[in-house]
Amino acid sequence: MEGIKIILQYWEQLKRLFVYSQYCTENDIHIPVCHDFWFWGSISVISVGVLIVLFCCKTIIKDQIEYYKNRKHLEARAIVADAETMEKHKWKGDDADVPLAEEELAKEIRKAAMAKQSI
Repeated sequence: MEGIKIILQYWEQLKRLFVYSQYCTENDIHIPVCHDFWFWGSISVISVGVLIVLFCCKTIIKDQIEYYKNRKHLEARAIVADAETMEKHKWKGDDADVPLAEEELAKEIRKAAMAKQSI
C-alpha cells in the first residue's frame, strides 16, 4: 500500500505539470507564471539541437579521417616501383618466350616424374 501512495503522489505531480504546460502553451508567452516553462523549454530545445549538431559533426569528422587514411593508403600502395621495374616484372601471358620446345619440355617432365617415382 505504501508503494501505491508514493506512485499516486508522483502521478498527481505529473498531472499538475501537464495542466501547467497546457495552460502555458494555450496562453500568451508573456504571462509571468509561464516564464519558467518557456525558459526551460527553450533550454531543452537548444540542448537537443546542439547535441544533434555535435553528433553530425562527429560523424562528418570521423568519415573525413577515414577518407584521408584510405587515400593515403592507396597513394602508398601506388608507389611500388618505378615504371622500368614494373615493365620488367609484368606478366607476359601466353606469348612469353619459352626456352624449351614442346618435345624438350615433355622430356624434362618425364625425367622429373621418373626421378620422383624412384624416390
